[in-house]
Amino acid sequence: MKTLNIKTYLLLALLAPLGGISHATEGKADTASQLQACPSSPNCVSSDSQTEQHQIAAILPKKSLDESWAAIVDYIQQTPRFALIEQQDNYLKAEATTLIMRFTDDVEFEKRPADNLISVRSASRVGHSDLGANRTRIEEIRAYLSTLD
Repeated sequence: MKTLNIKTYLLLALLAPLGGISHATEGKADTASQLQACPSSPNCVSSDSQTEQHQIAAILPKKSLDESWAAIVDYIQQTPRFALIEQQDNYLKAEATTLIMRFTDDVEFEKRPADNLISVRSASRVGHSDLGANRTRIEEIRAYLSTLD
């Protein structure tokens, strides 16, 4: 059996915090939805999730669905550390960069006119725990929408 040298031990020590990264998802995403399913790690929230740790309420528009949708687009475009990546009639994808560590998180919105709501998902790309950052991000957007006349 081959022994590991000090460089290998150091590399393993540096990579150990990433050991919790998981690419397994909680289940197949609804084929009608463009939102990705959450991974098994707790660093994701989604209104489509069936698990308690990932579940977050969809956005119920205070105004019309289209006005709320436009307000979300404006919020993303005007908020530092957000970048709008993809915009379709009923789907938005943005990237949010965390303040301190500069991690990039994926944030998705899907307008569902039949249900008069906007489904949401926010997920970290790396790591295991996000210390509630994704949930807080969605709740900040919800709070912003509630202030609109």
